[in-house]
Amino acid sequence: MAYLYGGVTWRGDTGSPKAHELRVPIIKVASAALLSAFRLSLRPHSKCNLAYYHYFVDYPYQLTSPGVGANVDKIALIYFRDPDSLMPESFAYPDPIAADLEDVGYGIRVKQSAVIAVVGYLSTLAGVSYIPLYGVYYQVD
Repeated sequence: MAYLYGGVTWRGDTGSPKAHELRVPIIKVASAALLSAFRLSLRPHSKCNLAYYHYFVDYPYQLTSPGVGANVDKIALIYFRDPDSLMPESFAYPDPIAADLEDVGYGIRVKQSAVIAVVGYLSTLAGVSYIPLYGVYYQVD
């Protein structure tokens, strides 16, 4: 299967850079239709709005204002494993919703249920059954 490159651009009303946007590349994209389904599935997991999704060229997704109170400096980083190479890979998205986070005493992490959901979306997108590992949450200075 040939994989194509894609990505999504998130928009908040605060954070760096000045445009308050975060472009997240997605390395393996099996089709434009799967990328479209992926962005719709992932959307409820972030307070930021999706500004665009990318599949070789930019297609406008939502020409709306940025997510209110959404900060692109707050990042959920999801780790998963490729079943063939067993190499760990990661995917990030901005300002995860509070329901997807938990305080574990030494910091905040992404709940395993959210990790499994996002890795499931990525698996569908790439046509690969990725193995969910864990998720971390951090804020860029």
